[in-house]
Formats: sequence, structure tokens, C-alpha cells
Amino acid sequence: MYEDAKTDFVIMRVTSAVQRSAEKWATELVVTIIQYLRRKERAKGEWNIAYLNDQALQSELQNEMMARETHECIFRIVGHSVASERRSISSLLPWLSGRLLAGIFVAPTLDTLKFAKTSFV
Repeated sequence: MYEDAKTDFVIMRVTSAVQRSAEKWATELVVTIIQYLRRKERAKGEWNIAYLNDQALQSELQNEMMARETHECIFRIVGHSVASERRSISSLLPWLSGRLLAGIFVAPTLDTLKFAKTSFV
């Protein structure tokens, strides 16, 4: 038995005094080898499927356990707290209202100046 490098075929030579028995023996040997390889591949595929199912099940169980946990356990504080540098809306209200009032009074004045400038030119 040898493998042909050009074709990747496995070549088997059986010699016997009776040609029919050699053919029968070779055919049975090839069928046995093919059945063995199929069983081996099927077992490998079944193991892979079982492994993936187990991993998916573990992942789903972990997700389920996390969903059932209380929020105190899910969110943990890492590091120390720092005061926010952002202003709150209540501290911005006087500033915003001043800008709004200035806009209300300045915009008509600018329009009047613009009209006056274009009228006399």
C-alpha cells in the first residue's frame, strides 16, 4: 500500500492465486476503511456539536444568573469618586436667562441699525 504523490490516491496491491478472492478481499478492506473514517468523522462532529452546545448552555446560564442578580452586585464602584466639573442646570439658569433677555433686546436694535444704515445709503 502506498500513496501516489501526483493524485493523492492510496494504491493497494493484493496478490492471490485466485483473482476473485483478491478483488473481494480488497473491496471489503476498502469498505471497512471508509466505514472507519466515516465513524471517526461522525464522532468528531458529534463531539464538536456537544462541546459547542455545552459552551452555549454555560453562556446562557451565566447570562441568566447575571440577570437575576441584584443591581448592587452587578455595578461595582472601581476607584474613588471625583466631583463633577460640569455645572448643574440650576447654576446655568441665571446665565441662560441673561443671554435670552439680551438676545430679545439686542436683536431688534441690530435690525433697526441695519435698516437705518441701508435707508440712508
